[in-house]
Amino acid sequence: MADIAELWQAVQGIAATVTPGLLEVLKALAAPIIAVAALRVSRQQVRINENKLKLHLYDRRLKVYAAVKDLLTALSTVGTLRQAHLAAFRNQVVEADFLFGEDVQRYIALVDGKARSLIIETHKNNRPRSDDAESITDPYERVDELHDWFLDQHAEAKRIFRSFLSLNS
Repeated sequence: MADIAELWQAVQGIAATVTPGLLEVLKALAAPIIAVAALRVSRQQVRINENKLKLHLYDRRLKVYAAVKDLLTALSTVGTLRQAHLAAFRNQVVEADFLFGEDVQRYIALVDGKARSLIIETHKNNRPRSDDAESITDPYERVDELHDWFLDQHAEAKRIFRSFLSLNS
């Protein structure tokens, strides 16, 4: 309470030395000064909210990119892709249509299609063949092509996703 009393005495002392005209000018300037301060605070809040949105989008986009990388890595570590890999990939990229542009959406669809083809071709090659089956020169040729494609995709995935995951923009 002593601090408030001292402050009040100081305000009264200043008010006694201020001329009535100057006091009116100060009163008139108070509202615009408060308005400018409020505007500055609101602009800062807008910038903070924009940055929060960018961070939130980055997190969600990074999860989609990680799903692509996980699928590519699964082939390298396991040696093949299984239906479980493809199902996990599809669950993790479900939001991609809303987070990325057309080029990333097309790339995700391409990866999905190639993964599905690899699973089908691997399954075909693992089935026993009957004697009257069609003569295939190399039943693993298509599987090898798909393996090679997937192994080449690590750099391509990074290139395609880079503009959406850059922190500089």
